[in-house]
Amino acid sequence: MWVITLLKGEPYELSLQYIKENTQVAEMIGQSIEPGWPVLGSITNSGTAGHSDIYYAIRGDVSKATVHVKASKHLNEWQLDEVIVTPTDGQAMVQTFH
Repeated sequence: MWVITLLKGEPYELSLQYIKENTQVAEMIGQSIEPGWPVLGSITNSGTAGHSDIYYAIRGDVSKATVHVKASKHLNEWQLDEVIVTPTDGQAMVQTFH
């Protein structure tokens, strides 16, 4: 159980906030977006730097989707690099941040 909790760190929280505020995601799976379990992948930290590559499920009031998040930490600050939302019944939405 502690591994799942560990993966629900800042990259997870940043991506979930982005997803809940994104109108394209709401159009794909509906409103009231909630995360599912488990959160899978890896988060590595090395001092003030790090990388995250995680996957988790989300559910809206219309459909479900899988989320793939890549994030990086520079000078102790996490930032999203890429968020891919793939609904169970549609085409993936890819958002790259730079």
